[in-house]
Amino acid sequence: MKPHLTGIASSDVPLRRDSSNPRYRPDIDGLRAVAVLSVLFFHVGLPGFSGGWVGVDVFFVISGFLITRLIVDEIDAGSFSYAGFYTRRARRLFPSFIFTVAVSFIVGSLIFDRVYLQHFAGEVMYALVAASNVFYWLDGGYFGVAEQYKPLLHTWSLGVEEQFYLIWPLSILLMMRYARRWVLPLLALAALASLFIAQYLFDLGKERAAFLLLPGRIFELAMGAMLVWLVGRGWRSERTRAVALLTGLALIGVAISRFTTTTPFPTVYALIPCVGAALVIFGGAARSLRWMLGNPVMVGIGKISYSLYLVHWPLIVFYSYHRLAPFNRFEQLMICAGSILAAMLMYAFIEQPFRDPRKVRFPSYAALGLACTAAVIFLLVPAAIVWAKGSLLWRGSIAEVSADQIEQTEELRKQQAVDERLQHRAFANSTQRVKLMFLGDSHGGDVAAAMFLNLGDADYDYVRSLFQPNCFSSIDRRPWVLRITGARSPCRSQIEALKSDRSLAEADYLFIANHWTEETLNGFDEGLVFLRAHTRARIIVVGQNAAFPTFDDSLRFLDKAQLLRLNELLFRQQSAAGVEINAQLRRLAAANGLSFIDRQSLVCSQSAARCEVLAPDGKFLYRDTNHWSYAGRSVFGKLLAQHFESLAAGRLHTLSAAQQP
Repeated sequence: MKPHLTGIASSDVPLRRDSSNPRYRPDIDGLRAVAVLSVLFFHVGLPGFSGGWVGVDVFFVISGFLITRLIVDEIDAGSFSYAGFYTRRARRLFPSFIFTVAVSFIVGSLIFDRVYLQHFAGEVMYALVAASNVFYWLDGGYFGVAEQYKPLLHTWSLGVEEQFYLIWPLSILLMMRYARRWVLPLLALAALASLFIAQYLFDLGKERAAFLLLPGRIFELAMGAMLVWLVGRGWRSERTRAVALLTGLALIGVAISRFTTTTPFPTVYALIPCVGAALVIFGGAARSLRWMLGNPVMVGIGKISYSLYLVHWPLIVFYSYHRLAPFNRFEQLMICAGSILAAMLMYAFIEQPFRDPRKVRFPSYAALGLACTAAVIFLLVPAAIVWAKGSLLWRGSIAEVSADQIEQTEELRKQQAVDERLQHRAFANSTQRVKLMFLGDSHGGDVAAAMFLNLGDADYDYVRSLFQPNCFSSIDRRPWVLRITGARSPCRSQIEALKSDRSLAEADYLFIANHWTEETLNGFDEGLVFLRAHTRARIIVVGQNAAFPTFDDSLRFLDKAQLLRLNELLFRQQSAAGVEINAQLRRLAAANGLSFIDRQSLVCSQSAARCEVLAPDGKFLYRDTNHWSYAGRSVFGKLLAQHFESLAAGRLHTLSAAQQP
């Protein structure tokens, strides 16, 4: 998930959005409503909105158009100033943003446990300096917090937007002054370069950088900017407008309903919602279709879209904190209604008053800047304290370290020690020990360590080699972006390293363990041909691990009643897609004459209707949604070793869940 990351940012024309402003377009407010509702419905889990996160891309296109139009209009009128531009942006975005951050920080300080609170303080600090996207790009690790419990996760897009504001006014000013005739080609070139960068980063395996950082998003903003020079073309007939509007809405609808969190993004796939948004803006308020986006309901939601974007995600996070069950339909609808109500109040009492200089006055641009700076510092100081010491002053000593934290640190040290011992090594020159090679991603490491902890190294020798599951479907091929640049893809590097690894030829048993997807399974046969050409080892396919929608450090803070029900609750929340992929792996193994070990049956029992993720001694057997902890490697590794020894003894059969005790 690739990590799945969502959020939107909003921009506006310089004047109040009402019918008296000749530049105001109600259809754009309607398009805002489409974008923000798609994100809201995606976040609460309503069916049909699996790709609702593309609302961010729609908003970036809108922002590029409106911000560029504002700058160009003022340059043509001779009234553009940087102070005026940034003052309007501050009035538009800052009050609602700072209010949301402040309220979220207060609520988080009252209800979050220490691990969450400390992480949240980091979110606050980066958000206040317009660098949320950088924070989430760098964020992660064993003690990381699940994305659904980060109250300011959605502000990553505001970071992109605010960084865009730093470079765009000067860029447009220089183009208008020195290359006015070439503005449109230059913007198109910038868009192509940005799309190329996004695709390049994604194909290099740096999906988070492509998704979260400004260079991979410029093309969406530039597409909107190009519309400033295109929407005024005289060949826009009513029929052309209507066709553009309908086509654009259809493209956005396809992305919202058909994309999923596994869709490669932002790559060329991003062109679908972005071109859709551009066509809707280009089509404008087609008179015959004005009711679609220009009706009072859509316009009203569009006007509160920025406030709705800000409030909905913290509301979801705080409501779902320490909650294991997914939202039911009633809760989904109530969260949507509550978010809209909160957004209406914030729009009426914070966003609009501060945006109007007649209602909230500052004697100068400097005075406004000073007020914004003071508000940021006021929140930065307590956030910095929490980030440094793990709590506010009334919630514990700076020297306080819990037994759980000590245990986690020791567990992490043990896991790393085992992983480092098994990876980047070759088999010893010995004919006395059975040679076991483990091929795969982090799950290959899980299986290798589990076997090592239970079988030891007296009779067995171990080698673990990194081989991502998508490389099975990329044998001897590189994405077009990497072919053009001559760069080696991660898959190409892994394939070449595997070819030259003498351990592959020496192995007696080759275990394949990965976190598979539907897409990566398509290359299984191709990968198998490659492996059989380079090894005589007996190949064992290790099935997909049981996976759950949420499992992170917060579970350590559940009350006893919740902990007692944890194994049964998570059984009901197993990933259905993971179960199906596991079944496909079983079929592929059988069709190719390979041995298969069902890893899901090690964890979950269909007859008992429970998944053993919490041991009787209170230790967690998982460290995240789909990886075993150090304790889990020991517990599940014992069962895994038993199955392997059965296979090694000559009983060649596929182990099913029904055969488990």
